[in-house]
Amino acid sequence: MLTSILICISIHSAVGLSESYMYVCICNGITDRDVREAVHAGASDLSQLSAMTGCSTVCGSCGDLALEIMEETRREHFSLPLLAA
Repeated sequence: MLTSILICISIHSAVGLSESYMYVCICNGITDRDVREAVHAGASDLSQLSAMTGCSTVCGSCGDLALEIMEETRREHFSLPLLAA
């Protein structure tokens, strides 16, 4: 049985803003932010994401989570607006 370890970090800027990132791929240090940026840059499947970021190229246990984040990002960013009737 594979066990996924999710590690979250917080980055605090000098102006007091904070952003939280979750490591998706521990082997290559890929965060959810990296995955989202790759989707915005055109990655549409795991093979393209892997080529762009290195995610899921070592042990592969992060692939399912990476795909979930990709789908979530596409829904958030590329969703069509609802038209009023």
